[in-house]
Amino acid sequence: MKVMIKHENQYFNKGIEILLRALYPKEQLVIKTVSRLEVNTLQSADIAILQLAPGDGFICNTKLMMHYPRLLVGVVNNKFRYSRLTHCMKDMLIIQSNEHIDSVARKINQSLRYNEKNKGGNVEDKCRNCQHYKLSNREEEIVKLIFDNLSVRQIAERLYISKKTVYSHKQTMKSKFNLQNNYELVQLLHSLNVK
Repeated sequence: MKVMIKHENQYFNKGIEILLRALYPKEQLVIKTVSRLEVNTLQSADIAILQLAPGDGFICNTKLMMHYPRLLVGVVNNKFRYSRLTHCMKDMLIIQSNEHIDSVARKINQSLRYNEKNKGGNVEDKCRNCQHYKLSNREEEIVKLIFDNLSVRQIAERLYISKKTVYSHKQTMKSKFNLQNNYELVQLLHSLNVK
């Protein structure tokens, strides 16, 4: 069984590896830790474990359209507070990074057994009528400038808009992706930049 893990915390990665080896001692597990989600590593994975930034569940992930693993696990740092996900992620098993190990083991076992019995349909069918969120062109410009380490004042000057407009775009992004603070916005922007 091939497992792909995309998570920043090396201790978490090692813990998941130990857990999976304990859960499936008869399986020959090939576990690969990656820093970027690439189609070729996702295509060969039976289980994909992804660290989710706040707001990730609202974004279309085109790499998941190419290949959907037998089990897709999303790891969140805080309580998951989204009532809907994009269609490519709606069958994802969500676990918290600080969740008790017995609970994680039970969820992974149950989900893998369920998914083997109930194979999902074509991923393209899952994408039909999906109402994912996108950044507007102006929001994308602002995001790029945030990553260039420009202040709100510098962004406003560069785009010939007021500082209030820059703040307004930041608030719109936080509202659109159900983010509670600037830190979560930065996490999402980092996630968007890495994908």
